[in-house]
Amino acid sequence: MFRSIRGGLLLWYALILLGVLGAFGGTLYYQQRHSMYREVDGALEARARSMAAAIEPDDGGQIDFEYTQEFVRSFGPAGQDGLYFVIWDGSGRVYEASGDRTIPKPAEVGIRSRGGFREAAAAGPSGSTVLVGRRISEMKEKLRDLLRAIVGAGLGVVLLALAGGWFLTGRAIQPIKRAFEQKTRFTADASHELRTPLSIVLAQAELALSRERSPEEYRRGFENTLQAAKRMKAVVDGLLTLARADAGKVNLRRERLDFGALVQESVALLRPLALERGVTVSAVTPSVWAEGDPDRLREAVTNLVSNAIRYNREGGRVDIALEAVGGEAALSVRDTGIGIPEDERPHVFERFHRVDQARSRDSGGSGLGLAITQWIVLAHRGHISFTSEEGKGTTFTVRLPQLPGEREAVPSPATSS
Repeated sequence: MFRSIRGGLLLWYALILLGVLGAFGGTLYYQQRHSMYREVDGALEARARSMAAAIEPDDGGQIDFEYTQEFVRSFGPAGQDGLYFVIWDGSGRVYEASGDRTIPKPAEVGIRSRGGFREAAAAGPSGSTVLVGRRISEMKEKLRDLLRAIVGAGLGVVLLALAGGWFLTGRAIQPIKRAFEQKTRFTADASHELRTPLSIVLAQAELALSRERSPEEYRRGFENTLQAAKRMKAVVDGLLTLARADAGKVNLRRERLDFGALVQESVALLRPLALERGVTVSAVTPSVWAEGDPDRLREAVTNLVSNAIRYNREGGRVDIALEAVGGEAALSVRDTGIGIPEDERPHVFERFHRVDQARSRDSGGSGLGLAITQWIVLAHRGHISFTSEEGKGTTFTVRLPQLPGEREAVPSPATSS
C-alpha cells in the first residue's frame, strides 16, 4: 500500500514538474524564436523599403534602379547572410535580380516564409515590387539546438528531481507508515486485552451452567467474572479516553488547585494496595498551587503511584516528593522496583506497552496508564520524564506550570507501609 502511495505521489510530482518545466521551456523557446525572427524581419523590411524608395519611374512608364558595386556585393549567393533581391516592374516581369530570377512574385507586400528562406516585399513606384530575402537555415538550426538544450536540460532536471522526490516521499511517508503500524498494533493489542477477560467470563459462565454447584463455588465463579469484567472496563475506559483525546473531544476543566493536597488524596487511596504488596510509601507534598482539571491530574498521579507499587519488590519503597522549582510544580515518584530495561525505555509511553508482560496482566494492568498519564500532563502544558536503572528502580518526574499562592506544608508527611 505504501509503495502505491509513494508511487502516486511521485507520479503527481513528476507531472506537475513536467508541466512547470514545459511551460518555462516553451516560453523561453518562443521568446527566443520571436526575437530572432523579429530581428531578421526588421532588417529585411528596412532593405526592401530602402530599395523601393530608390526606384525611379521614367517617361515611358518603365522603372529605373541604379545601384553600386558595393550594393551588388552585399547580395547574391556569397553575399552577407545569404541576402538576395528581386525587383518586378508593373507588368510583373523581373526587372532585376541578384540571383534566382524564378522566385515567385509575392501576392502582397509584407513578410513571408518560403522553405528555408525569409522574405520581405515592399511596393515601389509604377506598380513595381521589391523583394529582399535571406537564408534562415542557420537560424533554424540554432533554434533546434536551443530546443534540444531545453529538452535535455528539462529531462535532466526531471530525472534528478525524481531521484530526490523518491527519497523525500519515502521520508514523508515514514510517519504515516509508523501511524498505520501503530494503529494496527493498537487494534491487535486492544483485541487481545479484551479477549482474555472475555474468555474468563465465558469460561466461568459455561462452568457454572455445566452442573449444579455449591454456593461457595458459585461465589468464586462470580468473583472471577467480576475481576474479568473490571479488567475489561478498565481497558474500554482507557481506550475511550485516548480516543476522545486523539479526536480533541476531551474538555479539561481549568481551576486553581492545591497540587500537594491532590497528591495526598491519591496516596491515601492507594495505601491498601501498598499494604497488600508489602511496600512502604513515603510522601512529602507541601502546598504547591497549579491550574488544571483535578480529576484528570488525580488520575495521572494515581497511575504513577500505582505503577510504582505494582512493579516494586516485596519490602520495597515508593518515595513521593513535590516541590516548587523554577516556577513549576515538580512531582517525583521513585520506586525500588524492577526498573526498565534500556531497550524498553523508548516505548514506555506507548499504548499497551508493558515492561513485564506477565506481572502486568496478573496485576490487572491494561498497559494504557502511562499513555493516558502522558496525555494528561501534556494537555496541562506540562512535561513528564523518567530515569531508570534495571534491577534498582525507576523515577518518574512530572512538571506543571505553578501558580503563585500559599506554600504552607501539609501538616505531616504521609507514610504508610
